Amino acid sequence: MSALIPILTVLALAAPPEPKPVDAPDLGRVNFAERFKGFEGCFVLRPVGGEWTVRYQDARCAKPLSPCSTFKIFSALAGLDCGVLADGNTMYKWDGKPKSRPEWQRDHTLASAIQASVVWYFQKVAEQIGSKRMAAYLAAADYGNKDSSGGLTMFWLNSTLKISADEQVRFLDKLYGGKLPFSGRAVETLKPLLVIKRGPGWVFAGKTGSWDSSPATNEKSGAKRNDKNWLGWFVGCVESGGRQYVFAANIRGATGRTLEAAGGPTCREIVFKILGDLGLVTE
Repeated sequence: MSALIPILTVLALAAPPEPKPVDAPDLGRVNFAERFKGFEGCFVLRPVGGEWTVRYQDARCAKPLSPCSTFKIFSALAGLDCGVLADGNTMYKWDGKPKSRPEWQRDHTLASAIQASVVWYFQKVAEQIGSKRMAAYLAAADYGNKDSSGGLTMFWLNSTLKISADEQVRFLDKLYGGKLPFSGRAVETLKPLLVIKRGPGWVFAGKTGSWDSSPATNEKSGAKRNDKNWLGWFVGCVESGGRQYVFAANIRGATGRTLEAAGGPTCREIVFKILGDLGLVTE
């Protein structure tokens, strides 16, 4: 028995401490300029219920932008609420036509379509929801500027629908606080599908979004993208120390950056590092 004590002691020392609830974050622990180095970017964080809010780059936090694929959170909720989607296993079949990403060239369920950010899947969901119902959901949820006039399958993709990081956080606060006009079943079905990582005492969840925001270039035109205009989003929720915190961040690429560097996955990495700086997650 005594031989096990040193081993157990080493294991205890090696295990990362579980996060504690944050009543007011120590912003001195975050070098935001370094975390966003090479990008125009912003970050917003607040606990669900909102006693305080962290904002980096106030003007950009308030700037309305295309939600890109972060809108999949909303469209999944709407689809689940109206019955277009039954659950995370609802499958739509690939039409066999080439897509811009190899992982989109197969049948997908709601769960896998969120994970792989499959645009065609959610375009089918939007078609099933319909224009009138979609507009009603946008108005009831007060989502961004609520403008779906850009076409039922494109309005959230560098088109008419705009939302700021501040508005993203308000929407997520209502989502995780149970205050959106969607059924409890829809909300509870979606939440686990957004989870990306788990650790001791924390759960990291959210959705990326990426798009070339230059008016002259888009995915349909096939024109060469300009990395300076590349927009990346990451929005979501971290549960840490028994409490939930919602967040939103976006970045725009700078000259010399590759397209991949300025997209949603890079924004997600930046957010995770900031949450680590704040003690809400551990590596």
